Amino acid sequence: MARVDVVISDVHMLTPAEGLELAAWLGEHHPSIPVILASGSPAIAANEKWKAYPNVTDFVPKPSAVERIEMLARTQAAERDTSPN
Repeated sequence: MARVDVVISDVHMLTPAEGLELAAWLGEHHPSIPVILASGSPAIAANEKWKAYPNVTDFVPKPSAVERIEMLARTQAAERDTSPN
């Protein structure tokens, strides 16, 4: 079975779920997998609803540099590798 080190998702997706719903599902079923969310919506960034999800480790406003998302993903994957859980 493949191992998922980190999930990167946009907050707004067409179907089957929005990014926050994905984060909630992952938090319930796979709480050790960190989630990085992104959105181009200033309202999402301002209301910070994403902070209610303990497995959401970072929020990246768009547009953002691919290098920033890559650095966050690598950091979360490395921290997961060294975590005792």
